[in-house]
Amino acid sequence: MPAIPALDLTLGALLVGVILAGMLYGISIAQGYWYFDTYKNDRAWLKSFVGAVLIFEAVHQALISHVIYTDLVTEYANPLALDHYLKSLSIQALFGMMTMVCVQSFFCIRIWTLSNRNYYFVALPATLTLANLVLGIYYSAVNIPEVSITVAFSKWLSESQAINGLSAGTDIIIAISMVTLLYRSKTGLSSTHTLLNKLMLYAINTGAVTSIASILTVIFTVVFGQGNMVYGAVYFMTGRLYLISMLASLNAREGLRKGMALSVNMSDFTSSRTGTNTRVENSTFPGVSDAKRGFDMDPKDTVVMIRRGVTVHSDAV
Repeated sequence: MPAIPALDLTLGALLVGVILAGMLYGISIAQGYWYFDTYKNDRAWLKSFVGAVLIFEAVHQALISHVIYTDLVTEYANPLALDHYLKSLSIQALFGMMTMVCVQSFFCIRIWTLSNRNYYFVALPATLTLANLVLGIYYSAVNIPEVSITVAFSKWLSESQAINGLSAGTDIIIAISMVTLLYRSKTGLSSTHTLLNKLMLYAINTGAVTSIASILTVIFTVVFGQGNMVYGAVYFMTGRLYLISMLASLNAREGLRKGMALSVNMSDFTSSRTGTNTRVENSTFPGVSDAKRGFDMDPKDTVVMIRRGVTVHSDAV
């Protein structure tokens, strides 16, 4: 029987990736529970969308667990099996891609809303997201017939790098688009600036985390080259990072509402102390209203407007 090679950069790396991906999925489950428990009044399609992405990641976790269990337990001490390309290894790429495309589509919808349904503004990120979908389906389809990991890696390396590079570029474009739209919504009111700055920070962090993961996947394929699976460990976690970023932004809405309400109350208190005449009216502040609609994904919501001489009836932030 051939000697068993060192497994640190192959199955060892994949094992670490499966463990970390499982931990991140546990965080996703906790965030998902918080979302469904806190936002019971969200639209049915949005709740179904979140549930579907959670299911995609559950299937992905099952598939990568099957890969590592088969190689380390079922094929224990069988070095010839280490190069066998399991079908679950190619199928997991499809579910990882589905999560990525769903989350990118989610943020494209936000851009569309923030831009007052400007199709030209959302065209580039939407096109890149569609390209990710097409490339991901193609990559998964061509890998299913493969029987050797070594052969598949060398044959489809450029496609793998293109997918991860494209996904990183898409995330960056989405983040830039959202920050640009939010910045353009700024006005002279400090309370609204605080809200918009927080939203811009969410957009930057969301794009940074997922794009860094995709870029690292490409870098590891170049640096370590053929015969290692370090890149796979990072890739296993990428879908979880997409899911967490989406759930984190959805779950942050309640805190932002409370923060905005506090700003409104403090502004009202300050106005009364200085003798400013304050009235109450239902009004929508254009800049912040657009920003909040993009964040909440509910155009029925309105945002309070505070200015001297005007107090607002609605505090639905």
